[in-house]
Amino acid sequence: RKKGLALASEMPEKEVSLADLQSMGTQSKGFITEFRALCVREVRNLRRDTGSLIARIVVTAVLNLLYSLIFMGAGNVNADDYDVQSHIGAVFNFAIGAMFGAAQPTLLTFPMERPVFLREASCGMYGAPAYFMAKMVVELPLLFVTSAEIWLFGYFFCEFNGNFIVIVLGSFLIASVAASTALIIGSAVPNVKKGMELTPLCFVPQLLFAGFFVKIELIPVVLRWLQYVCFLKWGMNVMLVAEFKDINNCSPAQMETLSQLAVGAKDVGDIGCTHGEIMVLPLYDAPSEDQWLNFVILVAIFVVFRAVSAVLLSSKAKALYN
Repeated sequence: RKKGLALASEMPEKEVSLADLQSMGTQSKGFITEFRALCVREVRNLRRDTGSLIARIVVTAVLNLLYSLIFMGAGNVNADDYDVQSHIGAVFNFAIGAMFGAAQPTLLTFPMERPVFLREASCGMYGAPAYFMAKMVVELPLLFVTSAEIWLFGYFFCEFNGNFIVIVLGSFLIASVAASTALIIGSAVPNVKKGMELTPLCFVPQLLFAGFFVKIELIPVVLRWLQYVCFLKWGMNVMLVAEFKDINNCSPAQMETLSQLAVGAKDVGDIGCTHGEIMVLPLYDAPSEDQWLNFVILVAIFVVFRAVSAVLLSSKAKALYN
């Protein structure tokens, strides 16, 4: 308890206000009551910190406008200077932006919010499930808005071809799991500095095993299995399938050549057309018929990461009594 009071005393006054929870006493009053009170506080905190919210929206808009201008027209398969690698690179770039754009705010703010949770949870005012559910009520809609903001620029400037809603959902799931990964880091470390030091360990492998910078078959077999636990790969699969599965501007003669050459852009060479199902998706191990599996795996990773964060924080709150 002394440790909990010491942590609480270090927090700014506005961060430790318990006005919304005073009526609950020092014991839990049930999930619904806790959840309702915590939702009110989360929404109130968001409204009070409008400066950070506006900055987040503006930064997202400026960065993705810049990306859109750089990759302008990259998805136009009928253009004379069309390049399939630039097309894939544009999709990959927006996916990376969604990942880091969601992770950074959580990494910077959650380690500072954590002492409030530890004090209040250790006193029995609410549990970790209600706390994390209340955070998601505010966090997930904001992540969806920023994901849609990313593609409002990218989709139209780059002349992408896939279903807009599916692409936004893929970006949203990448952002949600990235925020959950940052939440695990924030739950495990004592301060922002140590959290930022651990960030490369969690996010750089996402870039390497997504298959864009290095082909998966070139990675040593002993490490190749890591691609299946990297959420960016599954999010990229969602967006690549949505974008490329219906692209086909090949003539019958070119289709015959493609069917003879079997699989992958690495075997096809320059035949003067693009067929997403044959030239792109096999290269990233992203069959279009497994699109539902990509969504299921991303949701599962999200749930597991949130549960791990809740367990970490609950154990720390219980340790304050010892």
